[in-house]
Amino acid sequence: MRCKTRVFATNTLTILPEVDMIVVLKDGSIQEIGNYEELRSSGGEFSKLLTQHIEENSRSRTLHGKLS
Repeated sequence: MRCKTRVFATNTLTILPEVDMIVVLKDGSIQEIGNYEELRSSGGEFSKLLTQHIEENSRSRTLHGKLS
């Protein structure tokens, strides 16, 4: 299986640091291609998505902490 190519279509951001290449699609066209670190530091669509995801998770944890 080592020499095989796999294609994932996912909304699960937590697995992305483990993959070799990420292709970011927006409105049906390729916006960015690179590895996790390249895209994270690029300031592009992927970076914006990560920032939004982190902020939403932080708010959710804060809200759940106040309810406990």
